[in-house]
Amino acid sequence: MQATFLLPLLLSPQILASPKGLNCKGSSACDSFSTTYGAVFDAIEIIFGYVKSLDDDLARSEVDGHIACWPVPNNVLNGGVCTFVQKTSDEFTGAQIKALMAELSNHCSGNCGSIPTGYLDGDNNVNNGELTVNYVSKPKGCNGICSGWLGP
Repeated sequence: MQATFLLPLLLSPQILASPKGLNCKGSSACDSFSTTYGAVFDAIEIIFGYVKSLDDDLARSEVDGHIACWPVPNNVLNGGVCTFVQKTSDEFTGAQIKALMAELSNHCSGNCGSIPTGYLDGDNNVNNGELTVNYVSKPKGCNGICSGWLGP
């Protein structure tokens, strides 16, 4: 009896279409590089370590690209893990990026994840903008804070 009641609820358009909020997911490469090389990495913590050095007052937008990257060691995919803002054209300060990364770090241990840019203000919808830590195939030579975020 319960299964008949729950199935329509689980398949409702509201449930199926709801956007992810804060999450600890990324591309399939996020988990593969840790298990492939027998080492366990916490790329979110590594990236957060870089982000802590951002100038609090420096403001940038999505068009400035990667904020910080960590080239994955011994990686046959030749990529890395980077953090970046997407799905918004709003500007963010270094202080805002640090606060979002701190929250993501508190919730996720591992290599990838996303947090809505409005999360600290109660907006848990990544479709309104998100700060993402994810595997990228081309970190564009960035190791640490990327050039667009180094300051004026």
